[in-house]
Amino acid sequence: MVRFRPRLWHVTFAGALPTIHRFGLRPASDLLQEAGREREANTFRAEITRVPVGEGESVLLRNQRFTRKKPLDSLDGISEAEWWRLVNNRVFFFVKEMAAIELAEAYENQGFPQQVLELPTGSIRDVAHAIEVTTCNSGVFPRVAGRTRGRETFVPLASFDSALRAKIREVTVVGTVRVPYT
Repeated sequence: MVRFRPRLWHVTFAGALPTIHRFGLRPASDLLQEAGREREANTFRAEITRVPVGEGESVLLRNQRFTRKKPLDSLDGISEAEWWRLVNNRVFFFVKEMAAIELAEAYENQGFPQQVLELPTGSIRDVAHAIEVTTCNSGVFPRVAGRTRGRETFVPLASFDSALRAKIREVTVVGTVRVPYT
């Protein structure tokens, strides 16, 4: 992975870097559960959500977009709650800088300043066992008929067909990712 994708990008709200260095990049589900908001950990987030961490600190969780009126129609062998649990249990990285910039600009245009973090892929080696990849933008349901999202959307890197590596759209980590100081 390091040779093929030497850099990864993560988009966060501006000003979050000190908290990220202290606590790591953490899945939304972990943050919500620790805040006593377990029910929210397995659901769609329509709004940007503030969640407390540490002493007097908080983080913002980005909202999720509904791109289909009935997401269940796109899900293969999984309920909507199970899908959001899968999504919310991950830290997401872009494999292309432009995709990260586009997301940052979309939020900035709504009045939410963003920061794009660039990480060397090698810096996440310690969580290699928890790395999964996708060949689609997992948070967006395409406007096509058929079941396009499910448990198989996220494939462990160790078992991913290397011949398809050019098709990887997202790198995800199930669990916390420590971010090196840059």
